[in-house]
Amino acid sequence: MSTTEFPLGGLLPEHANLRSLWTSHLLRNFDLRVIIQISGCERSAARLLRGEPLSGVDVGPLAMANHAARHMGYLPLFDLSGKAPSITQGGEAVLREVL
Repeated sequence: MSTTEFPLGGLLPEHANLRSLWTSHLLRNFDLRVIIQISGCERSAARLLRGEPLSGVDVGPLAMANHAARHMGYLPLFDLSGKAPSITQGGEAVLREVL
């Protein structure tokens, strides 16, 4: 299982101390903008929000965003475990606000 996948039953032990970026806190929008900037996932995230299909080129920046989020102490922003990438639960409204 890669670091971008979620098990069906819940979080892996390595995710136990991570928090959701979708939960409101003082630095949430700043941290999210930093993650979007360093990963270059703005285009891919915007396409997800519009419901457009993503190409293989779009998945790399989303994976990089998950990696950056993890290093900043957050759970992954995007679920890349299925056939089609998606925004993790609770993230759509926050992404719309920030993008």
